[in-house]
Amino acid sequence: MRRSAISGFVVLLATSAFAQNITEKIEVNLVNVDVTVTSRGNPARGLTRDDFEVLEDGVPQPITNFYAIENAREKTAPAAVTETAAPAPPDERFRRKVLVIIDNRHTTRHNRDVALEKLEKFIDERFTSGAYDWSVAMISERTYLLLPLTSDKARLHEALTLVRNSMSDSSMRRIAELDDHVVHDMRAAAQMTDERTSLGAQYVSDETMTGIARVESGKAKETVARMDATNNILQTAKRFQQAADVTITYSAIRDATRSFANTPGRKIVLLLTSAFADEENAINSREQALAAQHTQRLASLRERLIREANVSNASLYIVDTEGLNTLNATASAGQDEANAYVFGDFAGSAASVGGPLYWIAQETGGRMFTGNFIERSFRDFDAASSDFYSLAYRPNHPIDNKYHTIIVRVKKPGRYMLAYRTGYSAVAVEQQLSRAMTSAMAAEIQQSTMPLTMSVGAPSTPDPQGGVIVPVFASVPSSQLQFVPVRKGVVARIDFYMTVFDERGRIVTTFRTVREARANNGTEAEGNFVESDKVRLRKGVPYRIVVAVHDQVSDAVGIKSQDVRF
Repeated sequence: MRRSAISGFVVLLATSAFAQNITEKIEVNLVNVDVTVTSRGNPARGLTRDDFEVLEDGVPQPITNFYAIENAREKTAPAAVTETAAPAPPDERFRRKVLVIIDNRHTTRHNRDVALEKLEKFIDERFTSGAYDWSVAMISERTYLLLPLTSDKARLHEALTLVRNSMSDSSMRRIAELDDHVVHDMRAAAQMTDERTSLGAQYVSDETMTGIARVESGKAKETVARMDATNNILQTAKRFQQAADVTITYSAIRDATRSFANTPGRKIVLLLTSAFADEENAINSREQALAAQHTQRLASLRERLIREANVSNASLYIVDTEGLNTLNATASAGQDEANAYVFGDFAGSAASVGGPLYWIAQETGGRMFTGNFIERSFRDFDAASSDFYSLAYRPNHPIDNKYHTIIVRVKKPGRYMLAYRTGYSAVAVEQQLSRAMTSAMAAEIQQSTMPLTMSVGAPSTPDPQGGVIVPVFASVPSSQLQFVPVRKGVVARIDFYMTVFDERGRIVTTFRTVREARANNGTEAEGNFVESDKVRLRKGVPYRIVVAVHDQVSDAVGIKSQDVRF
């Protein structure tokens, strides 16, 4: 079903000729670690490369590149240890790219809107158009990308207005929870009936009252039993709903970090949520077993989320819209500790500061803020993400697709807090792009480094099952591809990706294939590289089709998406 073509060229399936004749591409296998260093809540400036120590999997690594970034600008010239160290990266290396995610599943509408009001005030007062890029997404029954990366303040305000006009899932559930109050009121009424029966015994004969009491008491107890059973069902359903909410939220954040894969710059996820509890409160032995399984699943999901963010080199900054409360500041935490946490200089236990969300932020190089001083939280976020040290080292192993741990220390005496990604996976560009293609937001977050044209052809006649066959085309100017000489002519090697998502952001189908484009030497700049494939879609159902191409020599990437319904 697949077809590739270049006007005036011969396009073949991948062969060994490319691998045998192409000059080996030099891999710049540098690991970048952005480190935010604070002392008593303020950026710690003036540190040098010699003040830092980096370990990978417990083994010290020589720092080959060092940059001090103040107010999102390079402050010091790079210092290379060897003559082979990579040249100074462009400014794009330090440009901040912020994806704001509003968690509608856990935040109440009031607290969410207060946080958004403060965020818009921050944007008006402190954000200069063009300084860095923002995008906006919202988590409901799935993740909706409301605004691709932009530095246009007007578009940013429009996207946040869309969020404010939506009802939060948390608010809708609180309305539904009024049913619980009805249950409790009915239970109280039944108990009052029982009490009135007892009082009535003072005014009628013992024999008469005994008969009445038996009837009334029986009815009351039966009513109470029914209400208790109903209430237990409602409470159990509520706990399972909470568990589902946490799972959806974690999965949505994970997918958002995947969309950042292969994107240059200082990648940041700014999550507005509440410090939700993510553990079951079991009330019987059966629920205890389910709670244990749920806790284990969530722990695994949290670990995968941290690793996904670290592989994409995306830091999670989390603003708790609910503020300090019993979920994220226990009674065991002293006032000094609580104040230190509020003002950003506390690294206490998970039980006393935000639980799992605190550690997700900490392990990905971000930070968690409370909603008690939300204006300060946004200012601190801006300072923490714009003042940092960028370190790089060259590991002594090839690209191995394995996860490696990172530890960074400051050797200089002083009280310092460090935030950085605590691990990474050594993966090639094509693997990073494959990860990005599993997120429906990838086309809007990824930056194309070569032009790509995408088109969808007319569907075939519907089949008896209600499906249609739709052709999809991707075209790249041949002049944008990197051709290399082989025995006869020149050849370029291209990865082609396509993913189809349904309206809930779930993957319907995805694949990757490799193509070789051949030409006579001197004619490689003519024509277009065209890849096509056909997908089967259900009639009347909305889909999003995302296509991407990757030049294996230059690592240039083109990516496009289109929403379709037939």
